[in-house]
Amino acid sequence: MRLWPPPGTLACALAAACLLPVPAAAQGVDTSTVAAEVRAADSLFALETAARGLEGWMRWMAADVLRPDFHGPATQGKAAVRARDSVTMFGRADHRLAWQPAESGAFADGRHGWTRGAWQVLGPGGTPLATGQYITIWRRDPEGWRVLMDTGVNDPPPARTPD
Repeated sequence: MRLWPPPGTLACALAAACLLPVPAAAQGVDTSTVAAEVRAADSLFALETAARGLEGWMRWMAADVLRPDFHGPATQGKAAVRARDSVTMFGRADHRLAWQPAESGAFADGRHGWTRGAWQVLGPGGTPLATGQYITIWRRDPEGWRVLMDTGVNDPPPARTPD
């Protein structure tokens, strides 16, 4: 018997929860408009991170941001996320994180949405060093859209071909 989501895949579970039907019309929220806003915010987030590194990344984080980690405890709060990500994701000046949202959605409250897509770490000359998938949960705060939760997983390594 195959289990879905596979044990330990928080991102899959969160993505599935985001896709559940919600009576948006009953609350008067146009979720397609909100989903487009969230996708645009994620695209700007990616551009600002590419241009400004850690500072661009942190500008989009909510004060109570949560960053789950599949290999250790989750990190919560902007200061803790800055401390962790400055070493893990932005610790090498010659590496750059890049991503592009592939899909977005919104919750019926009009204040929360999600994006998912592919990410990659690029080395010198733009050579892809690692790739994977991500999901981000967004919240509309007084300052605009902010990252409430962000996580991702690495793609499996390419299959080795026999020599």
